[in-house]
Amino acid sequence: MKSFKQFLIEMPINNFQLKGQWGKDAKRKYGYDSKSSGILENPKGIEKIHRLWSNSKQDFDFYFLRSSKAYKHVEVGMVEPKWVKENLDLDIKPNDDNITVIFTNNNAADRQPLNSWTIGHRLGHAIARTEEYNYYFQKAIETDFKQILKSVYGLDSKLHVSYSDFDKQLKALASALGTMKSARDGTLRNFNEFLHELLAQYLITGKITFNNLTRSLILRKRFAWGNPSNLTKYYIISDEELEQWNDTIQYYSKKYEDGLDQLLSSFNGSIFVM
Repeated sequence: MKSFKQFLIEMPINNFQLKGQWGKDAKRKYGYDSKSSGILENPKGIEKIHRLWSNSKQDFDFYFLRSSKAYKHVEVGMVEPKWVKENLDLDIKPNDDNITVIFTNNNAADRQPLNSWTIGHRLGHAIARTEEYNYYFQKAIETDFKQILKSVYGLDSKLHVSYSDFDKQLKALASALGTMKSARDGTLRNFNEFLHELLAQYLITGKITFNNLTRSLILRKRFAWGNPSNLTKYYIISDEELEQWNDTIQYYSKKYEDGLDQLLSSFNGSIFVM
């Protein structure tokens, strides 16, 4: 029977190391909240992260650095080993077959602890700074979602709509189609956050899933005289056309999975600082 250590070696997260000041040696939190530290320093917490990432098609080396230098570098993106040595005092040689990620903090706006899902989401913030991310992923989804808004609900970004208003429309569609908790709870801050949530879903479940389109799209939740009065947009197409669009959306999920697979595969041998 394989030991747990041998089992971990064969998992997508090949390397999981805490660097810098942790445990009794920690003088300060240096950008990590107590809940995140509790997860990362607990063998059961680490085991759970490995287990929930077992569906990932890519291999990763994760380093969690807590130091006076590290927490000042937030969402840096792709870097060279020389940059890591000069700015973080870490001497890391990346594995050509893995994606290396160095987490320097958990100063996320939503204050979520650094669990398995948050790790995937925050990785999205790091790789979003690359041209490949825009080419293989972001641009494709934005184009498709704009077409859905226009064709299904009659919402066109070119019809004198401000960028802010159209981002809200994209977020509304993302909240309707997304199957992850943030979409279900309506807590997506903007459309870009939805893209990071899709990456986390892909990394942890191995796939992207969407809900079917509904007759109405809730653009804004509001209250009038203490009662809910949602601003909605109803679809302008027939039931038959809507069914065709829902088939298309399921095709989109596979297309985005392929795009992420190409995207992440292109990052083998690279180092990202989050």
